[in-house]
Amino acid sequence: MVNFIKNKMKNDRKGSALIEMVMVMTLLTLFGVTIFQMIISGADAQKLIMSQKDAQTEARIALAYIDMSLRQNDSHGKINVKQLDATGENAIVIKLFEDSDIWIYRYEGMLYEALTDSGSQPGVVGSWDIDLDLAGQPIADVKELEIGYDEETSLVNVTISYDYYNNETKELSEETLTSNIYLRSK
Repeated sequence: MVNFIKNKMKNDRKGSALIEMVMVMTLLTLFGVTIFQMIISGADAQKLIMSQKDAQTEARIALAYIDMSLRQNDSHGKINVKQLDATGENAIVIKLFEDSDIWIYRYEGMLYEALTDSGSQPGVVGSWDIDLDLAGQPIADVKELEIGYDEETSLVNVTISYDYYNNETKELSEETLTSNIYLRSK
């Protein structure tokens, strides 16, 4: 009788061990799939956050570059705002020497700096027309650049816009950075 009970218990355990193993494997598989989905979701969120931070960094670099250029060259009659003929947008013109100017302008989503002959615009050398992106040194990506200059108060207003993918709205969003620079020289 004792042997019968021992044999019966051994036979019952073989079936339950298989069921337990299948249940553990199922739970581990579900756990693994859940962890994998969380890792993929976290990586996607990080990509979106990094793209926003990269766009913001580019805009800040552009604004800091303009601010530094204006402050370095802040002396009487050296800084002016003129319209760039090729784009119709305002550009900053800094008189470097008697015979040369530095132009800071936006062209096709990039902020550029170009060294030109005094009185000429970027993209034109003598009678030759040159592409604007080849005439200047790229500085940073910017969507829009607005430059205003009030001669009475010597205030240069610079506004830079940039796009980034907004994770909450799932759309492309635009943000702007603005800097007001008062020139010491009039």
